[in-house]
Amino acid sequence: MVEAANPARLTAVLALNIADFGIYEASDRNAVRRMLPAYLDIIREQVNENRGRLFRAQKDSFMAEFASPVSAGRAAMGIFSDVAEYNDEQPQHLRMQFCMGLHVGPSSGSGRDLGGEAVNVAESLRDIAEPGAICISDLAYEQSAGRVELEFEELGERDLPGISTPLKVFKGTDGLDMYANATHSGGAVAGLSVRNMVLIAVGIVAVLMGSLFGWQEFNKKPVPSTPQRSAIAIFDKPSDATPFGRGAADPTAQNAATRQQSDTAAGEVGKADVNVVFVPVPLPSEPSVAVLPLLNLTREPDQGHIATGLSEDIAEALGLTARLFIAAPHSAFAFEGQPANVTRAGVTLGVRYVMIGSISRANERYRFALQLMDGANEVPVWTKVIEREGRDLSSLKRDVALEIATVLRAPFPPEEGLRLRRRETSNPAVYDLYLRGLEGLRAGRVETVQNALRAFTRASELDAKFAPAFEGLALAHLYGQQIGGDPSASLAGAQRAAEQALALDDSLAGARSVLARTLAAQRQYDRAIAEAERAIQLAPNHADSHAHLAVILTWAGAPEAAVPRMQRAMRLSPTPPYWYLFGMGHAQFLLQKYDNAIAALRRSLQVAPDFVPARVYLAAAYAQSGKRDMAQFEMQRPDVRMMAPAYTSGEQAPYRNPESLSLLQDSLRKAGLPR
Repeated sequence: MVEAANPARLTAVLALNIADFGIYEASDRNAVRRMLPAYLDIIREQVNENRGRLFRAQKDSFMAEFASPVSAGRAAMGIFSDVAEYNDEQPQHLRMQFCMGLHVGPSSGSGRDLGGEAVNVAESLRDIAEPGAICISDLAYEQSAGRVELEFEELGERDLPGISTPLKVFKGTDGLDMYANATHSGGAVAGLSVRNMVLIAVGIVAVLMGSLFGWQEFNKKPVPSTPQRSAIAIFDKPSDATPFGRGAADPTAQNAATRQQSDTAAGEVGKADVNVVFVPVPLPSEPSVAVLPLLNLTREPDQGHIATGLSEDIAEALGLTARLFIAAPHSAFAFEGQPANVTRAGVTLGVRYVMIGSISRANERYRFALQLMDGANEVPVWTKVIEREGRDLSSLKRDVALEIATVLRAPFPPEEGLRLRRRETSNPAVYDLYLRGLEGLRAGRVETVQNALRAFTRASELDAKFAPAFEGLALAHLYGQQIGGDPSASLAGAQRAAEQALALDDSLAGARSVLARTLAAQRQYDRAIAEAERAIQLAPNHADSHAHLAVILTWAGAPEAAVPRMQRAMRLSPTPPYWYLFGMGHAQFLLQKYDNAIAALRRSLQVAPDFVPARVYLAAAYAQSGKRDMAQFEMQRPDVRMMAPAYTSGEQAPYRNPESLSLLQDSLRKAGLPR
């Protein structure tokens, strides 16, 4: 039985962290450790006083949810005030400040696992906020323009990490800027006390956030309809709301994921006979599907790779056709090991349908119980129990993909079905090794990638006609180069394996993308771009192919074209891997949008703290944005100082345009790299 889901709900999320925490910690670790509990107490007290819930506290980073944006804004200003008073008692060099981001949107999950747009956007806004300031989205501005006596500074459209559509960001000036830039002395700044300035700011933010729920404004401004964005809208009756799904007028499709009655929020601005409705991310015009990892019921831990590998294989098979929109397996695997919550998965991944299931085993026979669920109302639209011998597992993905596509009225053309058949092997040992290789790549650590290399190599030796094994081998070599392997040997191995895979099956998008990356490393830019574009034509839903093309375009001198490609990859994979985020940061750096670059690179390092290239470019972006202390702090790391010369020499930076290399060289010298 499918566990009851927590429907998506409207939530105000406040994300905050200590600005430049690494520098403070490096300068006086003991003092910082003493101060952290005090900051946590301030945050906890203000969150509790404003009826919020602190659901994440990790050293220098905190997140809280509120039923009302007014309450969240009051908590933020209370934290600013209390931190200012506490800092007055600290030495000048230890007066830490907070960066904050506040967003109101749909959330999913509960407890510490709260997620969704509200959390993601709040984090991204926090990452671009200045110390002592709070950033808000254009939704807040649009609903509040003309309602408050405050001059706004428009920061422009920002390509926020993990958000596929540029978001216009505003920051309140006057009081907030004065407070953020002030030097506290005796509790007074520029003729105003800290308390008075904070009270002014509290009033500003309270009015600003309260007006989010003004229903009159809805008639003046249309609900935004750009992808990967959601809006807050007030309707006189529920039937006016946009349905959740493919666009069909299905009023029942709203009940699980889109209907949100907000009595608390309404109470902040006055009760009214209206419904507050979450209008979700507009879904693609084609049927959209996510394949969640199958639950392993075999009671054999060694069989886990079969459950997860088959899930990934099914998703990749479905992704071959442009008639469907398929969420990237990488993001779907964020739900691995969790009870099936199809509404949450659908909202988080931006899809209408979610496939769930389990695998069990008796002797050498496997049993799969599969369901395709409508995420809007948790109704199964397809149920199937399949039994297979081990030697027949390789064909499972084809059978499942063809059935799901037919159920969703988007059947595979005959040639695409033939492509799936060519990617099978009759040797169960080969397919088992292939699935083990996928597991190693998914983990992404040095030792697991090495295990994947061995598994794919052995699979290709046992069946020299099984093209996916060579494709996996090419990917493993490329991963090895990215996480610290020998660059020349890894790229040569990746190109050799990719060419072998394509010789067997020239429709493999993954192999073609790897080949494109190796060509770019050899500065064969035009051919690399052509191969990467061909990969996308072959598998329009292959998120990695879009990301690889973005990376290549950046090296080839077209970062402005790379950004929308990476945004597309992030739409397909809403919880992007570290190298997507690094690729976005790299493109933003070359576009000289250094704040955007810093935000993306920092998010990349949150996912993969040991990914040194991100630190190299972070030091460069800090230097160009005037944050010399932060740039020097990154440059002092031994791993950064060791790798940076390979970039300044061009060995690891195959730029087509000499100006791009010159920008990087100049930036790293400003960061402190010796000439």
